[in-house]
Amino acid sequence: MKSSFFALLLVCAAAPVAVQGEQVGNGTIRLFSNKTGPGVASGATNAGIIQIYIDDQWGNICSNQTTFGQREADTVCYQLGYNGADSFGAYGAALFGVDTSAAVIKDVHCDSDQYQVLSQCQYSPADSNSCNDKTDVHVTCSTTDIWGDPYDGMVRLVEGSYSSEGLVEVYCNKEWGTVCDDGIDDDEADTVCVQLGYTKSFKWDKLPIRGNGSQPIWLDNLYCGHTDKTCIGYCQTCPSKESTDCSHGEDLTVQCTYNKASFEKGSLRTTCTGIEDSWWTFIHIVIIAAAGLVGFILCCLCVCLSFCCCCAAGAKKKKKVINTAYTQFD
Repeated sequence: MKSSFFALLLVCAAAPVAVQGEQVGNGTIRLFSNKTGPGVASGATNAGIIQIYIDDQWGNICSNQTTFGQREADTVCYQLGYNGADSFGAYGAALFGVDTSAAVIKDVHCDSDQYQVLSQCQYSPADSNSCNDKTDVHVTCSTTDIWGDPYDGMVRLVEGSYSSEGLVEVYCNKEWGTVCDDGIDDDEADTVCVQLGYTKSFKWDKLPIRGNGSQPIWLDNLYCGHTDKTCIGYCQTCPSKESTDCSHGEDLTVQCTYNKASFEKGSLRTTCTGIEDSWWTFIHIVIIAAAGLVGFILCCLCVCLSFCCCCAAGAKKKKKVINTAYTQFD
């Protein structure tokens, strides 16, 4: 009995701990700082040494001043929900203290300023020969968030431990609301993540986070199985009023990840803007075209009726003339 108990203890000790393995999406970003006490890595602070979760481990970014510049720093801050970077640099230990993580990537280069997550950029694996605590990249993000100028159909994740996970909120009718999980499958969860710059979801409806009672529930029975999975707006447009078929106990949560080998590369910052307007423009064009077609058909009918009436009147007059001629002949 004792041997079985000790064997069980050994198995449990050898089992992977969920803190750093299975619950974090690949490409997730957090910042390390010991400014306010013992060194803590957080997904909710706006300044610190950049740490990224790659291949089941947290690690730092090795500085390379020829590639890591304003664009790369901005992308880190966009991913964290901030409106760009105020400052960045190497030797983060001098400002934020020494952390215990080794560098995992270097040579980071973003060839677009429209990327939403750092994993959309190019990078290479770091090596211990050229990377150390003095080469750790740090960033200080703007204190303003990226949600200040939202558009209808914009999505965000809130209340999660990291910016790659949380309660799904969608902006409709000038207000942020939640999404009901009725009918949700991988297609819909993946679309949320792709709109945010990731390649897919790896879990959904697994987080104990729900919206507050004053929030509207905008989307219900969301379906993305037959559409372009880059934006929620292609699956369902904003309704004129909130759903009454769901409660906040059914609010959707999503955890996103980035797979470099995926065909999907994640949406850009501007990919999903204006979709709602374009849909309404399309509908208006269809209505105008339909009205024009109906008018054309009615016009043709009027012309045909007029022609038929003229022909009938002409035939009647001709017959009358012939009859008159016959009468005079007789």
